Amino acid sequence: MDQFELLKAARSRAKASISRLLTASQDPRAGSKWELDEIQVDAPMASGVGNENLVRFLEQQQQLNERLAEQQATVLRANSAANVMHNELPKIHIKLFTGDYKGWPAFKNIFESTIHSKQHLTAIQKLHYLKTYITDEAADLIRHMPITDAGYEAAWTCLIDRYNRPRHIVNTLLETFVNLPSTARADVTVLRKVTDGANEIVRGLDAAGQTNRDCWIIHFILAKIDAETRRKWIEGSRELESPSVDDLLKILDRRCEEFELSKSESDIDSKVGPQHGKAKRSSHALV
Repeated sequence: MDQFELLKAARSRAKASISRLLTASQDPRAGSKWELDEIQVDAPMASGVGNENLVRFLEQQQQLNERLAEQQATVLRANSAANVMHNELPKIHIKLFTGDYKGWPAFKNIFESTIHSKQHLTAIQKLHYLKTYITDEAADLIRHMPITDAGYEAAWTCLIDRYNRPRHIVNTLLETFVNLPSTARADVTVLRKVTDGANEIVRGLDAAGQTNRDCWIIHFILAKIDAETRRKWIEGSRELESPSVDDLLKILDRRCEEFELSKSESDIDSKVGPQHGKAKRSSHALV
């Protein structure tokens, strides 16, 4: 009878331990190392019982202990990463990117060299840096990206797809150059704005890989032609990442040919007299 009572008591303690383990496994933050040590069956008391059910309970308890320990380790790693991210990340000075096309090449080059390519940084840390160095329209694009490894990859890809457009970048830079202030007298304020603005534009074109004259000539030619011809150029060169002056001149030549042929046909039609037209219509009527 005493052995039976011992068995019942040990079994009750095992069930209670398993229940506590199940509760703790649902929220690993609720447990601790000391609680794990407390959640165990009094083995000496059950050592002489030799009951199969009790053995099965103990095996389940061991499995739950391992599961809980693994979850607690995951939480500790996440907390550790968060602490490193907020307290130990080195300060890297990068000019904020707002979503302006002309600022993208420089931002992309600096971010990739100082953060994106660094193997010792986790993806979550890189995402923290990325969110720190973008603002305005660019920040809105990735505002709701989850703080996870996959979230960083998705955020960086989203920004590249949106802003890594060479022709938009070059056009924005050249528009900025055209709109630089001018003056007919010695004005140091205007002169400084022109000098600094031109330097910034040249550096931006270098970062975009535009080191030849073509982009300048194309921009100034397009400024001198009609809107419909510019639209024809955009359609005809859409697949060209970095079009050349020759590409533009070929399209303009085809456009001129269209006008010339169209004008010739119009001249021929205008020379057809009314009588000839009537005769032609009568001839058709007789057929």
